[in-house]
Amino acid sequence: MNGADGYDGTDSRFGMHAGFGAEMMVNKSLSLDATYRYIWLESVASKDANALDKNYDDSGSMFTIALNFLF
Repeated sequence: MNGADGYDGTDSRFGMHAGFGAEMMVNKSLSLDATYRYIWLESVASKDANALDKNYDDSGSMFTIALNFLF
C-alpha cells in the first residue's frame, strides 16, 4: 500500500558503494581488518523512477573494524 509520500513499506533500495580496506595478521590464528565504504542510496521518493531519473541523496559513510579468528 502506497502512502502519501510514495513510500510502499519496503526496506530495500538500490545503492552503489566504493571503498577500501586492509587486513593485518596478528599471529597465525588472529587478524585485524578495517574497511571504509561510501554508500550512495536511492532516495525513497525516486524508487520507481527509471535509472536516469533516480535521486541518490541518501548517502553516507560506513567504517568497520573486525577481529578475525582463523581456524
